[in-house]
Amino acid sequence: MEVKRLILAISLSLCLALSACGPGQVFGSTPTLTVTNFHTPSLTPSPTLTPSPTQTQTATPRPTPALELMGVTINAPTTWQDMTIRIRGNLIVNSTLNINNSIVLMESQTDGGSKIVVNGELNIDTSIISAFSQDFGYEFIYKNGSRGRIINSTIEDIGFYDPTQLNPGLTIRTSDITIDRNTFQHCRSTCITGLVSNLTITNNFLEETRQGGIQIGEPGVNLTNIVITNNTFHRIGKLSHPDKKDICHAGSDDGIGVDFMGSQGEIFGNTFSEGRCSAIEIERGSIVNVYNNKISDNLDWAMNIHDEGTQVSIHNNIIEHIILRPAIWVYRGAVTQISDNAISGATSDPIHIDP
Repeated sequence: MEVKRLILAISLSLCLALSACGPGQVFGSTPTLTVTNFHTPSLTPSPTLTPSPTQTQTATPRPTPALELMGVTINAPTTWQDMTIRIRGNLIVNSTLNINNSIVLMESQTDGGSKIVVNGELNIDTSIISAFSQDFGYEFIYKNGSRGRIINSTIEDIGFYDPTQLNPGLTIRTSDITIDRNTFQHCRSTCITGLVSNLTITNNFLEETRQGGIQIGEPGVNLTNIVITNNTFHRIGKLSHPDKKDICHAGSDDGIGVDFMGSQGEIFGNTFSEGRCSAIEIERGSIVNVYNNKISDNLDWAMNIHDEGTQVSIHNNIIEHIILRPAIWVYRGAVTQISDNAISGATSDPIHIDP
């Protein structure tokens, strides 16, 4: 009874601070709102980036939410500290929101029906952002002009799955952002889509996705100074096709580790294991330096390079046990410089270059 009274009292105080105790709570009626110690999930930083060779999707326990909100708009500086929050609807950040050592559960009635939209600043540290139901993911976008960081955190069930097309999960349209030392797991679409120049994504662990890992660029968007480094990719694309062992189709199938479209940058120091389609795909006129990566036990290509205008330097990579097709496949007029790569356990034609 005392716990219920405490919850009621804190919820009432919070509603009064928000000036909204019904649907669509707005955080903005006070200069700064900090809520702490309401529920402590006892989070720990993201795990060491060492994938298990037999890892499969397991249900992440959903704690009983300590605070339930019917959609949230942040219009004044706000901090969520040591909390578990269930949001039925969208989270719109127009000011600054800091999420520290907390769990945020996004609830939607349809796959991808709820959204996290950042117009201001969103900082996530040592926290979990997840779907309330693993069958209904959510979209997450940092819009042009926004800023923030996601560090030491876990992002689960992001995106929405459609077997006929690739969809974004976390979409980044601002370069004023840090994505570092996180775990992205069970993504329902491509975990991260970068649509801005001067972007670095580093030290993350991406595992057990339905679609891709990281996509850079899209048709009609040309980006520069992109760096993808020291990330670990494990079983990309395997959730949607756990037992499928047929050939992928370039540019359209679930399971590409890193995909560059019409962009310039570097991919180095990453580890890929047990992916479904190409670990690295470079296309549509991209200019990329690919080096010091390790790719092992991939179902299809290790690297898939194609299209006129595409220029790729591939050197000092380790490629092991590529199952269905050549380790490196170059076609449709792409130009490559390939040197000093260690390739083993591949097909009899490990580097295939179409005329």
